[in-house]
Amino acid sequence: MIALILATLRDATSLLLRGLLVVTLPLIALILLALQGTGAVYAELAELAFPLRLALSAWVAGVAVAGVIALGTLLTAAQSGLPRTHYLAGFWRLVRLWIVQAVWLIPAALLIAAVAALLGDAVRAPVAEYADLRAAAPWTTAPALEIATGLVLHTAMLTISATWLWPPVVLLRSDGRIREGRPIARRMLQRIASLEWFLVLMLIPVLAVSLLYPPAGLLGVLLIVLCPAVTVVAIQRSSDAFRHATSGRFPIVWR
Repeated sequence: MIALILATLRDATSLLLRGLLVVTLPLIALILLALQGTGAVYAELAELAFPLRLALSAWVAGVAVAGVIALGTLLTAAQSGLPRTHYLAGFWRLVRLWIVQAVWLIPAALLIAAVAALLGDAVRAPVAEYADLRAAAPWTTAPALEIATGLVLHTAMLTISATWLWPPVVLLRSDGRIREGRPIARRMLQRIASLEWFLVLMLIPVLAVSLLYPPAGLLGVLLIVLCPAVTVVAIQRSSDAFRHATSGRFPIVWR
């Protein structure tokens, strides 16, 4: 079991190294650029009540992470052998899935608003201090809090719904609709032992380190890039599980 997870991690890392210029670096640049938008949203909403201001900024961070993971799924699948004929249709399916996930992130953002309202100045003061620091040097300070917030919201959504494999399943199942991919993704996750725990446990030390030492927040960026590679490789290494989860239909032929 552990050997399988380590092999999946090895193959995912190898995949990202092979696609350094066309997959890894573009995704890193995109997530850093997208998370800059979180700070911009917070700054522009100065007239809004603090809890809602924080919640909306957190939602933007979560949506940014979800978007990069969706795009990363397409790019890593292409790097690992996805036929070109599936690129365009797969892209639009992932866009639709991203919109669905953005809606799913709204309750989590509202929960953050409720907690912020309950704690009041205990949250407002450190957030304001961090926002001032980031506003003073947006391109030379690590967006540690934005990365952590986006990862927590996105991870919580995937863990509660057990849909870690939803993006690659939606991409690969070219003969199905998005909502049909969700139960398949859940069944497949059950068939790939310990994958979910591995993905969650990867997050904990990264969050701890990035919050204690903000420059290490860039580790979170690497984790965001690694996540779609791990899920794509996990499915590629477990084609039997995919066949069982999809009643024998496996439309994509890997090289």
